[in-house]
Amino acid sequence: MQNPAATPVAKLDPGQGRVALSITLTDAAGTPVSDARVGFVADGKTSAFLANAVATVGDYVVGLGAGAAGAVTAEKAYNPAGAQKIQVTDALNALRLSLGLDPTYGAADAFDFLQADVDQNGKVQVTDALAILRISLGLDEAPGWTFIDANADLSGVTRNAVPVFNGLDLDPLNTDTDVELVGILLGNIDNY
Repeated sequence: MQNPAATPVAKLDPGQGRVALSITLTDAAGTPVSDARVGFVADGKTSAFLANAVATVGDYVVGLGAGAAGAVTAEKAYNPAGAQKIQVTDALNALRLSLGLDPTYGAADAFDFLQADVDQNGKVQVTDALAILRISLGLDEAPGWTFIDANADLSGVTRNAVPVFNGLDLDPLNTDTDVELVGILLGNIDNY
C-alpha cells in the first residue's frame, strides 16, 4: 500500500450512495489481530483507501462509493516482542514439513504449510526452514503477516502446493458488507 499521507480521499459521483466495508482480522485461533494496516484498492486504480480501526480490536471500516469493486488488503509487520514469536522450534517444524513429515505436535494442516512458506514461492522447502532459523536467531527480518479470506478453500494445500494470497477480491458493493480475514504470521508454525 502507498504512504497514508498520500492516500486520496474517496470522492462520490453526483447521486452516488456510500457503503461501509467492515473488515475483521483474526488469527487462525480466532484471536483479534490489532495494529494492522488495512485498505481497499478499487479495480483499475493504483491508489488505496486506508481503513480506519474501530473500537473493537481487530475491526476496521472503510467508506466507499456504492458499486465499488476491488480488493481488501491487509499487512502487519512482525513484532518480536509480541505474543506470537518465531522460534527455533518453528524452524524444526518447517524442516519436518519440507521433508514430508508431520510437525512435532501432530498432523499437519493447511495453516502449517501456509506459515512455513516464508519465501512465498508456493512450496515448503528446506530453504524456508533455514530462513525461519535465521529469523529466530535475529539474523534476518521476518516477512510479517499475510491475510487470507476466512472462507478460503484450503483443502488442496500441501507442502508442494501452497497458495499465496494478496488480498480478497470483492465484486461491486451495493450494500454495507462485512468480510473476515485470517492473519498468518509467516514463520510461526503453531498448532491451532
